[in-house]
Amino acid sequence: MERYPDSIRNAVYALMRSGVTVEELEEQFGLGHGTVYKWLYKLRADGEDVTFVKASDRLRAKVFARFDSGASVQAVLDDFKLCRSTVFRMRDEYELLASGAPPVPSGVPVSGAGKDEPTGVVRRQLSEPPKDALIKQLKVALAEKTMEADFFRSALREVKAQRQQSSTSGAMPSTGRSSR
Repeated sequence: MERYPDSIRNAVYALMRSGVTVEELEEQFGLGHGTVYKWLYKLRADGEDVTFVKASDRLRAKVFARFDSGASVQAVLDDFKLCRSTVFRMRDEYELLASGAPPVPSGVPVSGAGKDEPTGVVRRQLSEPPKDALIKQLKVALAEKTMEADFFRSALREVKAQRQQSSTSGAMPSTGRSSR
């Protein structure tokens, strides 16, 4: 097991405190993933409140800065080469923060969050009619169709009754077609 000099260890500790990512420490010092986290846990055991800044948090901050400058979704897509759904999710998050709405507490299920979305992401409501109005429309349409079916059912009964009367009189039943 390789022992790293105190100078490297102290430099890594200082960078951990300043908020670099795990990947940056691994690249810069050639450290293993487990080593970086072991050193992080040692700092925490010594009573320091140290956490890593995730690369995704840095990217989110850059995307938010672009939205602050008035960039469109398409511009952000072109600049960062991200998935379209990710950019729209970040835009929704940005708009929520910009509106001053209180953040959704963690652990509270959020409607519309998919299996790949982190908890706490609030999706924009699509412009759709309220469910009550939609239910009312469906009930009206069902009532109209029921009335049409009743009308045709009674019309068929009348035609059937007329045919039965004409067949008892010895005349040919009417088929609605004229013979030529």
